[in-house]
Amino acid sequence: MTTSGTIYALIDQQTATPFYVGQTVKPLYLRFKEHVRTLRRYDMGIMPLETNIPFSELDAAEDRCIRIYLDAGLQLTNARALTALKCCRCHATLTNITLGGKGPLSSHCDLCREERKREKTRERVQALRDRRRAEG
Repeated sequence: MTTSGTIYALIDQQTATPFYVGQTVKPLYLRFKEHVRTLRRYDMGIMPLETNIPFSELDAAEDRCIRIYLDAGLQLTNARALTALKCCRCHATLTNITLGGKGPLSSHCDLCREERKREKTRERVQALRDRRRAEG
């Protein structure tokens, strides 16, 4: 059983600023690969903030690192940041954020996410109709 872990930050490579703080007991490179696969984002890096943190102190260490970045004025995307994340479309406060390092699945509220799904469906249906018209 793993008895210690690492606190890390995901870094936006374009701006060189952290956008997420997390914790892991896995090797950092494996956790990074999981983030890349989950977020489908390739323009980021990972940076260890604190290492060899006893397992029982990981949550407190993560909260401490989050607080440091928030106090510096950075906006983090993970739920433990306890910030009021806003929908990028309508600017409503996001409320469906889960704790435990999962963070929001997107930066859209439920209503805007559903509207985006409807828009994409309409686009697919229209493309299908256009293709059928072109075929015959």
